[in-house]
Amino acid sequence: MVLTGLVFFALGVVGVGVNALRTHLTGSLAVAARTGDVARTSSLLRWRWLADISHRSVLRGAAEAGHTDVVALLLDAGVYPSAGALERAADEGHIETVALLIEAGADASVADLDGAAEAGHTEVVALLIEEGADLSSEWPLIEAAQEGHTDIVALLIQAGAEINRCSSNRNGVSRVEAAIGNTLNRIVGSPHRMEAKEHSGPLFDVQCYPLSLERAIEAGHTEIAGMLIAAGANVLAKNYLAMGRTPVELAHEEGQADMIQLLDAALELPLAGNVINAAEARDWDRLSRVVALGADVNEPETWSFGTTFAWTALMYAAYEGRVDIVSTLLDAGADVTHATADSVTALSLATKNGHEAVVERLRAASAQR
Repeated sequence: MVLTGLVFFALGVVGVGVNALRTHLTGSLAVAARTGDVARTSSLLRWRWLADISHRSVLRGAAEAGHTDVVALLLDAGVYPSAGALERAADEGHIETVALLIEAGADASVADLDGAAEAGHTEVVALLIEEGADLSSEWPLIEAAQEGHTDIVALLIQAGAEINRCSSNRNGVSRVEAAIGNTLNRIVGSPHRMEAKEHSGPLFDVQCYPLSLERAIEAGHTEIAGMLIAAGANVLAKNYLAMGRTPVELAHEEGQADMIQLLDAALELPLAGNVINAAEARDWDRLSRVVALGADVNEPETWSFGTTFAWTALMYAAYEGRVDIVSTLLDAGADVTHATADSVTALSLATKNGHEAVVERLRAASAQR
């Protein structure tokens, strides 16, 4: 019995010693791989039966540092070419390492393009796309647009990346964003917010928001913004986490003349949604232009942070006392009798705010009906 106990004790001691050695050798291998020490890596790989050569830090460290020769040694030794190692190499722009990992069997279809796109590694992004990288995420395009990487934006657009950020919660609002919005008392998940779709035509059928365009505008990358618009970015979509702001309104907030001119030109094309968006923004010049182009002057605003107002452009112009715009809208067929659920009309708004010239013009139009 005593002898048996001594045997088990000895085996236990040996086991502890082996585990400690295994941990030490694995750590040493990871350091050698990360620092690109080929000789040391080769030496330690002779102990592969004892060291954990497939420990995730070993291959990832070499890939992240771009030590292609060390990566080759590890792959030859039987280390699995993981997606994690591929992602690390891609993020750092190590094209040769990326190519080697893919050749060894790393799955490019699950590769995350975010890091490479943000850092501007065009060749890496191109290779990953060629090898079937996942384009379902909108973030690579968003990151590239924000950082001004024109070539990468072009690659992603050509490959079919999503231009307008979409989600099951409509207009690009994710569940997380909806929760944040509700916390901030901005009812981004409200069913009211897409009621305007019924009145605004096909433009709002997309139900997505071009976050990539927003980032390009914020950063002042006019060329990239133009590329995104040409590819179908929805210039009239509203960001419900930014008080319903459109890309056009953002450009005005940023005071970017070139960007405003670009977006202005884009707005000459889609008429649906333009009237009410211009009225909400008090952009009377744009409102006059789209009315002249034949836009529907009676499309109402039907969402405003969870409350249905149903104001029309005529009501906004009356509220502001813009008799010139009121006349333009009336001449284009604006409905002077339109009223909200609580009986607010253009005439009542003008009267309440003391805009006598507008009141007279509205009364004259009403009398002609």
